[in-house]
Amino acid sequence: MLLGELPFGTFEEVEPRVMEITINQGVQVSEKNIEEIEQGLLEKYQDKYALLINRKNAYSHGHESLARIGELKNVSAIAILVYSEPSLMAAKIHLVYSKNVQIFTNRNAAINWLRNCQ
Repeated sequence: MLLGELPFGTFEEVEPRVMEITINQGVQVSEKNIEEIEQGLLEKYQDKYALLINRKNAYSHGHESLARIGELKNVSAIAILVYSEPSLMAAKIHLVYSKNVQIFTNRNAAINWLRNCQ
């Protein structure tokens, strides 16, 4: 099950069918990392789920990992929580690759939006 910590980040279910993902500082997220995340999510959730991406740390993605996020099975929505202008700029790239993505500066607003997307 994908709750807890992996070498590249932490994963916590914050509501039923809402998983918060916080990638560790300085990580280069790979396509393999996204595949690991998806495998764990599909083991945990048999149906639709939503993701809260917490960008409190600085990390990066390659084109392949961003494209892979856009292909995640059963994801209903992705909320990206940002804290600064650089994290906002990095989050905006996801809008190109994924559908039903919103960017937030308030955690409660992000969770409420995810709740309404299911």
